[in-house]
Amino acid sequence: MITPKNERLVIHKELLPINQFTRPGRKLVDVRGVVIHWTGNPSMDARAHVKYFQQLSEQKPDDDVADRYASAHYFIGTRGDVHQLIPEDEIAYHAGGKEYFQSALDKFNCTWPNAFLIGLELCHNDWSGEFTDETIDVAQRLTRRILDEHDLEVEHVVRHYDITGKLCPKWYCEDSDAYMHFLRGI
Repeated sequence: MITPKNERLVIHKELLPINQFTRPGRKLVDVRGVVIHWTGNPSMDARAHVKYFQQLSEQKPDDDVADRYASAHYFIGTRGDVHQLIPEDEIAYHAGGKEYFQSALDKFNCTWPNAFLIGLELCHNDWSGEFTDETIDVAQRLTRRILDEHDLEVEHVVRHYDITGKLCPKWYCEDSDAYMHFLRGI
């Protein structure tokens, strides 16, 4: 069920502890945009992703597998539930890559996008990556709130793909009409 656009968003704050792998505790320089992602894992909804990142934050630096640095500010479930893992004024590890498109660095006037962008991870039900109406609705409303709070426009919303070329979010990379519809709804 889609909620009215003026209905207040309910955000479940489940902030990760400060740690080197998911929440470095460093402040964003300033918010210059929002990055839309897909979780790439249809077997897990938002709550399961919260648990995964809580476990990831408990890694020890000397663990053999302690090399995964990842997080996002928000996870939005297929039923429109929202979970916040990182405060909006802190860096999350969501828009990284070995290389960045120069156009993205120029757009956000930066060399490391994570220091300037808020990340939204959208859950999906299958490998097509198509989002539910509830996920889309809440993602649009949350994105609009973030843009308004930071005096930004829809032009400041990008896909992870636009920064690094990663096929993320898959559905919006493969269906540009769906992505344009998402942006218009913001």
